[in-house]
Order: sequence, then structure tokens, then C-alpha cells
Amino acid sequence: MNYVSAEELIGKARNKYEAVVVAALRARQLNRLEKKIKETKGVGEEEGEEEEEQERKSRRKKVTIMALQELIEGRIGFQQEEG
Repeated sequence: MNYVSAEELIGKARNKYEAVVVAALRARQLNRLEKKIKETKGVGEEEGEEEEEQERKSRRKKVTIMALQELIEGRIGFQQEEG
């Protein structure tokens, strides 16, 4: 899945903006997890800066889509605050 429509987010949160914020928070979690995994494996030290930057941009897109997909499928749990 390369595209998530606003219609797919309906009912996943109070509004589409809240849904995007929840997905963004999850995408950050995924990025941190991936970074920790790479640090423990020692991957990334031998790559050039340009290649690393391209990989980072590509990965960022992927984790965003992954996070939105998780939200649509109901795999992200979050609590809505009243008020």
C-alpha cells in the first residue's frame, strides 16, 4: 500500500487530524526501533553519507505508511482524552 486516503481514516479517531497525529507518533516509534536494531548490529557505519540520507528518506516513507496501515487495521491502541 503506497497511499492512504482520508476516507480510510474515518472512524479510527475523532477526526482525520487526530488519526494522522497518532500515526505520526507510531512512525516515530518505528524509526527509533529500527535505529536501535541497526546500532546493535553495527550497520550503517560503513555506508557513505549520501547513501545513508537516501535510505533514511526511503525508510521514513515506509514507516509512515506502515503506521497508517496499523491504525486502519486497528493494531495501534491509543486512548482519547476527553475535553
